[in-house]
Amino acid sequence: KEYSNFQHTSSIATANASKAESTLQTVTQQLQKTETENRQLHQVINQLRSVRMASKGESVSLLVERGELRAQNTSQAAEIERLEKKLVTNASNTELITKLRADLSSAM
Repeated sequence: KEYSNFQHTSSIATANASKAESTLQTVTQQLQKTETENRQLHQVINQLRSVRMASKGESVSLLVERGELRAQNTSQAAEIERLEKKLVTNASNTELITKLRADLSSAM
């Protein structure tokens, strides 16, 4: 009878060990799947970081370009103002020359 109890206990232990082994395999597979997913997520995160850094670089570049364009615009506005003054002076000089010619013609 003791041997029968031993066999029964042994068979229960074997069944429990088999269940434990099966559970261990399931957990191991799930862990491997999770690790793979984590690696993929880290790759996506790194790609997103790269895109964000590139985007920041483009933003800085656009800000620099905008600053340069504003400086050009200011410079061109000053040049336009200078040329407008020169145009007024030239018109005044043309008027004076026309008057002097008329005075010379009438004097002759």
